[in-house]
Amino acid sequence: MASRDLAVALAHNANTIGPDLCAPLREVRVVRPNSGKITARYGGTTGSHLPGFTAVYLEKTIAAYRARAASSAPAT
Repeated sequence: MASRDLAVALAHNANTIGPDLCAPLREVRVVRPNSGKITARYGGTTGSHLPGFTAVYLEKTIAAYRARAASSAPAT
């Protein structure tokens, strides 16, 4: 999903959603391919690809956070 579309869906600032989501990805060492560019394009043109996030990499980030939380949870 393009960053600007994701920002609209989440009622988030379109100018800050990229950095706001990239920080957690970097924290758990999830790297977006293609420098964060997705296959969508501006206005359906043949120009630049849009910056965005795929479900796969957001899922990897969530899984990494869950694994980290599980490994640091105190044993009972």
